[in-house]
Amino acid sequence: MSVNTLEVRQFLGNAPWDAVEDAIHQQSLMFNTRSLVDIGFDPCDEICAAVERAMQVCTYNGLPVNDHFKPIYVSDNNAHTVRKEWKLSRLAYMLVMLNGASDNPMAGRLQYEVLKVYMQKTEED
Repeated sequence: MSVNTLEVRQFLGNAPWDAVEDAIHQQSLMFNTRSLVDIGFDPCDEICAAVERAMQVCTYNGLPVNDHFKPIYVSDNNAHTVRKEWKLSRLAYMLVMLNGASDNPMAGRLQYEVLKVYMQKTEED
């Protein structure tokens, strides 16, 4: 007797399958905003603003934000604080970097390099 996925979902409910789908989705969120601090991003203002702008880019282009951004909360037991960070897809990570402050050397360099490649491609066409 064969059992299909729909029958299993009806029997068990959606919760176990939702957990499996979420776990699979988590694998695509390989980047973390914490790593941006190591390359010169301000951990509060600059990263928050860049994440917000990157989410807007996704929204304006019809990309599901939840597929590329997931908030996580990290506690610091010594300081008794909790801070919000983000797990990001590769696309989201690059969008956040591109949307960093232009006076940030890494963001400014990436903005320049992307524009340079774009201009070279348009000149070839």
